[in-house]
Amino acid sequence: MPFRCNYCGNYFCDDHRLPSNHDCIGLGSWKNTPPPSGVSIEYLRGGKFRAKETGWREHRFIKRKRRSGRVRKIVIAIAILALSFSVLYIKPLFDTRIFEYKNIEESFKGIYPIDKPKCEDGTVYGSCSINKPYYCLNGTLVKKASICGCSKDEVAKGDDCRPKYETDPVEITLNYVLRGETKSIRFTAYGGLKSYLASIPRYYYCTPECPSDRELELRFLNEEKQYKYLVALVEEIKKRAEGDDQARIAISLVQNIPYDYESLRTGVYKNRYPYEVIYDKKGICAEKSRLLAFILRELGYGVVLFEFEVEDHMAVGIKCPMRYSYRNSSYCFIETTSPTIVTYSEGEYVGAGKLRSMPEIIFVSDGKSFESVWEEYNDAQEFIRLEKLAEASGGYLDQYNYYRWWEIVKMYGIEVEER
Repeated sequence: MPFRCNYCGNYFCDDHRLPSNHDCIGLGSWKNTPPPSGVSIEYLRGGKFRAKETGWREHRFIKRKRRSGRVRKIVIAIAILALSFSVLYIKPLFDTRIFEYKNIEESFKGIYPIDKPKCEDGTVYGSCSINKPYYCLNGTLVKKASICGCSKDEVAKGDDCRPKYETDPVEITLNYVLRGETKSIRFTAYGGLKSYLASIPRYYYCTPECPSDRELELRFLNEEKQYKYLVALVEEIKKRAEGDDQARIAISLVQNIPYDYESLRTGVYKNRYPYEVIYDKKGICAEKSRLLAFILRELGYGVVLFEFEVEDHMAVGIKCPMRYSYRNSSYCFIETTSPTIVTYSEGEYVGAGKLRSMPEIIFVSDGKSFESVWEEYNDAQEFIRLEKLAEASGGYLDQYNYYRWWEIVKMYGIEVEER
């Protein structure tokens, strides 16, 4: 027989190889054998004894298994400690970034982090993050490639340290008319940012192709330094109205910024960025149109610029229902030089008269439609009717039509000459 019993020493077939299947005479004496010294019966019963034919060799295997598990845990713990030590203490010694600033000599012999170098403003290294290249020095936010740099948010408020563009602040009042009521927004503008924008060259290069008209216009709208400051104005507009009234505030606000007649008289145009228009509180048609296009875009509307090359004029188009749009363009006409009604395009322009040519449509952004523009459209058509009636009667209107005309003028803050 192929199977030998470990307890009685006899040989059996597969069916009778277990002690319980052949009434093993040696099994009773084995059960009465006391366990090895130092080993509890509970421990022996807990590990091995599924097959009762296994002897004390099973006990030795269990002990070796427990011992190897403890060793493995100890090795893993040592590895984790070694890795943490290397990250916290060894790696910074070889981090070349600590030698990238002027204030530390290449022969710096201090051992990080015990001997910490000092920054130019006297602060100790470690007070700010390595990757944030700003620090406050004598009230000025300075940028440098050094570990002494702090982020703008980390600069202490007591240091009176501001970004370099936020210098020479001035308080500006921007007026607007909403449904016949005149209101205003107080806006802080900075001379530092205005000076920076004024220093940007206005010329461009053709390398080898010249930029498109859209690329040239978006250069003014997408200038990154002015962006967050103009968005602050947009947020103020959002706080004051809901829905399409936000667009009405933006339109009236830009229209009420004075026109730059001095540039028109001298023929010297500064080609201002939108932020410069706010700071200077004046601008020509193209400059004010860019400002309005920026605000309407950030309010989420579809926006284009109408460029009339023949009349040398620019206006804004806001996405609207086709029936109210300018020349079936899907965009309603907005004049920015002075307060007028949206969709009204019958104004007279100095040296050009009325707008008769077909404009180039410069796409700015896609977005929502000015759906309630029918209010402005109806008032604009009524205003045109009253203008024609006054022209036919030598500038006079009867009492009813005069009061109707006056209501529209007051509703949109339209400037009129007193006689």
